[in-house]
Amino acid sequence: MAVIPGICKERGQKVSIYILAGGNSTRMENGDKPHVLLTEDKTMLEFILSRFRREFKSHEIKIVAKDSKNFENYNADVIEDIDEAGPLGGIMTALEDTRSEKNFFLACDMPFFSPEAAHLMLDMCSSEGLVPENEDGYLEPLAAVYRRSCLPSVEKMVEAGEKKIITFYSRVEIEKFDKEFIYNKLDFKYLFYNINTREELKKARENILPRYFEVFGR
Repeated sequence: MAVIPGICKERGQKVSIYILAGGNSTRMENGDKPHVLLTEDKTMLEFILSRFRREFKSHEIKIVAKDSKNFENYNADVIEDIDEAGPLGGIMTALEDTRSEKNFFLACDMPFFSPEAAHLMLDMCSSEGLVPENEDGYLEPLAAVYRRSCLPSVEKMVEAGEKKIITFYSRVEIEKFDKEFIYNKLDFKYLFYNINTREELKKARENILPRYFEVFGR
């Protein structure tokens, strides 16, 4: 199991976790990614929630979704996203909701981004946001830390019709989180594995899950 030295999980400072559950995929088994089974008994969303609830016991964990009725079985608070605003709208909805200064955001189709990695990022975020880069060197704006102070800039971009998250980065101080640092800390290279197709789901179940459990435990 991964051990991350130097991380204080209980600092007395509340953080909020937002799982972004918007966006269906016609290439998946039922076209509805959050509800696709990842393990024998857990959907992708259930898998993420169970892991984060274990690590962030005293902090808020919420789902951001288009229709809260579709998530009644998850025993979680759901805040409804605004229509036609894309993922940036989901960030805005959460930042309007939060009472925490630091907030971690994760897309539901990235189930192997571990709560240990989220702890590491929250602990190291000293600017208005901290965004990791993946193995290809691209930023991952849906596995990131954003402070509540980002809200005015996000609102301006949404009002301007922008949907891409990175459009507000030029208006705030965003740090890049080096992929090599996080990989070396956790010894796990599938943090950013994104599940959008049946083939990717098959690989996740057969190849990545065993390694995930080996590193982070069951």
